[in-house]
Amino acid sequence: MAQMLQAVREFGPQLVSGRLVEVPEMAVFIAGRTGLQRSQTTACLIELEEALEFFCMAGRPVRLNGLGIFRLSVAQNGRRRMKFKAAGNLLERVNRRDYVGEIQKLEAAKYTPEDYKALWDAAHPEDPLELAAA
Repeated sequence: MAQMLQAVREFGPQLVSGRLVEVPEMAVFIAGRTGLQRSQTTACLIELEEALEFFCMAGRPVRLNGLGIFRLSVAQNGRRRMKFKAAGNLLERVNRRDYVGEIQKLEAAKYTPEDYKALWDAAHPEDPLELAAA
């Protein structure tokens, strides 16, 4: 039986990602807000990457106030992964502001579990959605 997460992924609201912001564009943006030169902000962003790598490889999580915490974890197979937990105040700020990007299927924000079940079951009759017992 299918799970609710599968139905939400297929039928729920989705942000449409725009073009990826790379270091040069970020450096120009920051320079325009701070009065620093683009070359200075580029250097700082590159050094930030180096610092994150250095401290995380030493087993030290890195908190960047206003952004969040970066830390390494290790999977069962021994491979390392970078984890990021956004700062609560950053999440609050982005949730208060008007989003100007594209959101697909925004009407799905009002769907109930029963609505998702109906949509899923119609699209996947061989694998009905299982709703958690209330």
